[in-house]
Amino acid sequence: MLSAALPGHKPRGRLTPVWVMPLVMVCALMSALVLPVFARSAATLLAGQWPEAGQALAVASNSVLGVIAVGLVWHFNLGRSISRRRIFVLGAVLAAIAGFSPPLLEDDFYRYLWDAYQWHTQASPYTYSPSDFFGDEQLAPRWQEILTGINNPHLKTLYGPVLQYLFYLAYWLAPGELWAWQLVLWLIYLGGLLLILKTCADKNGPLCYALHPLILQEAIASAHPDLLVGLLLLVALLCWQKRMPVVLGAVLGVAIATKVSALVVAPLFCCVPPSQWACRVNAEQSSRHSILSWLCLTSMAVMLMLVLFYGPVVWHTARSGASASELDSLLVFGHQWRFNPLSYRVLELFLPAAWARLLCALVLLFGCLGLITLMLALAHRYRRLPVVFLLLLLLFLSPVVNPWYWLWLLPLACYLARPWVVLVAVFAPVSYINSTVLAQINSQYLASTELPFLVPWWVTLLQLMAFAWLLLSEWRWFASGSSDN
Repeated sequence: MLSAALPGHKPRGRLTPVWVMPLVMVCALMSALVLPVFARSAATLLAGQWPEAGQALAVASNSVLGVIAVGLVWHFNLGRSISRRRIFVLGAVLAAIAGFSPPLLEDDFYRYLWDAYQWHTQASPYTYSPSDFFGDEQLAPRWQEILTGINNPHLKTLYGPVLQYLFYLAYWLAPGELWAWQLVLWLIYLGGLLLILKTCADKNGPLCYALHPLILQEAIASAHPDLLVGLLLLVALLCWQKRMPVVLGAVLGVAIATKVSALVVAPLFCCVPPSQWACRVNAEQSSRHSILSWLCLTSMAVMLMLVLFYGPVVWHTARSGASASELDSLLVFGHQWRFNPLSYRVLELFLPAAWARLLCALVLLFGCLGLITLMLALAHRYRRLPVVFLLLLLLFLSPVVNPWYWLWLLPLACYLARPWVVLVAVFAPVSYINSTVLAQINSQYLASTELPFLVPWWVTLLQLMAFAWLLLSEWRWFASGSSDN
């Protein structure tokens, strides 16, 4: 304070008013508290009239309070005024509070619990679909309740073997209980927070990760496992920066065996070696040989991990005569499912649905190949890996954009200190403004439509503008790359 008053002296950074940090703590605490309080008490008060209103109110309040907290953190650079230990304690407490909330406007958790039960009783969740057990009187009442809550019960599971192992871990703790799965996710969240705290120089990123409302709502309260994909991709980026191709490939293999969305960024990691890789291998080795060595090492590690995880699944399901993995359900997902599409929705106005999906897939494919070619051709200039950009492009082009898909890139954005990505991710739950949810809370808007889960056009247009800004921002960050990230 004294140095800031000296004539001609420029203070370091913006002076933070004393009320800012307490306000951030209050907003963060309230954003976590509204999830269990509104979802349970408001739903009870409104039961019989608007049974989903309490959950919708919890989602909206969590986002509003969260955006205030996240915005103030970046605006005032509050990470400099809080210790790493306090950030960790804050994150652990907020996530524990959010864990008392029931899943909000979601029913995917029934599938997680059922998959674990199938793993225990059938030795594989890929052999039978839930509908095969309709009318089975031998099922206990709890499993009957879980079975009736599964969406798309005619489809086998589409979750990879890594998640199946984690589902079974929760089953081992408490069969058929959601709190056990939320406990597993809470531990994964804390592991990610520790990783970001240990590796991130700027504490704004870890602080935003600790109090981010989307993580509290989707990864803890609604129990979606997608945060694990984002954390594995963050570990992969750290391995890329440290020039560890074998470990990088192993981590990518685990990420792909968790969710196949990691396949989109895997070629970028495998084909583009970091700067100075050639010097580490051999100072006299040509650039082409260094690229090939990097590609071979990472690809072999990826394939080894996929064989380790998918091998037992293929072997067991082959003996039963069923399909070998989640491939059948993924094909249905890729060809038929549609929710909150962005650019795909615009293309649907001019093209048949199949052609629109094909065009989006081709744009994503050639976008990835173009990035790889650009980075290989100008390796001396582009030293940052545009993983966040590519994941944003995936969401921009995908026919299905669920709010929890943002968890794939949120840990990376926090680590790389990408404030606009972190801030816009707060508004991902805007897609809950759709015909099905509005009908459930007794809203007349779109209640007469025959299309379920239809998002209003104004919501789509707002998201399109936000994505256009984020893609431009991330491209400028990538193009101005230096060797620090």
